[in-house]
Amino acid sequence: MVSSNRMLRGISTGYESTCYKPIVVAFLIGHSIWCYGFSCHGNWSEVYTPQESDFPAALLWNRDKSVITSGHEALHQFKTKDLKDWYFFLQIANVFYLEKAITQNTMLKGYTGKDIKAIEVLEQSIRSQVEDFLHLIHKQIQCRKESDVKYVFTVPTHSDDSIQQLIIEAALRNGIPRSSISMVLESEAAFFYHQYCFPRKWEQKKDSVGQKYLVANLGDKLSTLSVHYISGDRSANQLLRISTGPWGLESVCNEFETCLADIIGNEQMQRFKSEYCFEFIALVERFKQKFRSLKSSDSRDVITLIPLSMANCVLENTSTSLGETVSRSKYSEDVTLTNDKLRWKRDRIFQFADKVIGQIIDQTETLLASEMSDVTAILLTGHLSECGFVQMAMRKYFANHHVLALNTQVAAVKGAVYIGHLVNSEN
Repeated sequence: MVSSNRMLRGISTGYESTCYKPIVVAFLIGHSIWCYGFSCHGNWSEVYTPQESDFPAALLWNRDKSVITSGHEALHQFKTKDLKDWYFFLQIANVFYLEKAITQNTMLKGYTGKDIKAIEVLEQSIRSQVEDFLHLIHKQIQCRKESDVKYVFTVPTHSDDSIQQLIIEAALRNGIPRSSISMVLESEAAFFYHQYCFPRKWEQKKDSVGQKYLVANLGDKLSTLSVHYISGDRSANQLLRISTGPWGLESVCNEFETCLADIIGNEQMQRFKSEYCFEFIALVERFKQKFRSLKSSDSRDVITLIPLSMANCVLENTSTSLGETVSRSKYSEDVTLTNDKLRWKRDRIFQFADKVIGQIIDQTETLLASEMSDVTAILLTGHLSECGFVQMAMRKYFANHHVLALNTQVAAVKGAVYIGHLVNSEN
């Protein structure tokens, strides 16, 4: 379990980078998409997050592990070639959600059923991102050496010491000096970003000093609630308490999947998932993106694209078209099919999130009642928090608190870069 008494000390209060390296780069490595951002010493608040830095967290090894590809190329090769005896990892973020403490001997099972050490997966994950970053700065920033860089690795807030130490070991295997490595929790980064997103206006934000904030990191698999405190002289941030539970975006996706299975039948759903795995993954990813983008004020129906392979599974198994199957289901008043698109009533989509939102509210209320009643604001981050319906529910229930939704990726990456520049590394 991650320590609930972490503290960032030695924070620069003069808005000047105290990092001894010319460049600070932060990598967000606990998600299905890799991304990074960086800034230079003299202009630390201007964080550059290259669009091309977002690529799938996928790795592909050949049989003897002598050839490795990553990102889009790994995904494309595995989908288009017969590589069933290769090592393929698509959900690398799962390394952060193992039931047992991770060690250098922990084995992970890949998509093809072949096992590989977790340390090797992390090592190659870091290498792929670092090489992409170094290629970019050598091309755009002249005369920069690898030794000019401070590396900040941003991990999910629930990450314990064992996974953090393994990431450090993976970075060391890539030739990064220990003195150039920092580990930051996503909630710490988001909280720090909130403090410094408008650094020149700090003097107008007197209410931020000496008070507590709750960061609700509503992620994909888990949600983590953490209480942070800004010291009176603004030179330290302390993490006071952490609460974690399975209240993430995947819970919403599971409700969506259950509803689809009710509509087309469990047998047809299982066949679709097993025979057309990548199309099923793409279907769920499209739903995630759609749900995250929903606005609380939007009354329009929600459209989800249905792959032809799902319709074929239904037709071949039941001799009934997908359209007929939908119209005969108990959801016929909420869902209709036009061509390859399912049209959902907005309220039906939001109902998928009712249970998980209730769990988050209950846990937040419990945390606030447990000696944390003086929390003045709630910061929302994480993919689930991007949905306007989720934001509205939190603002409505916690009307006595200022509830602010942060851009998940921006807050985690930029906040980590800011920490790299403004927090004394020795502390």
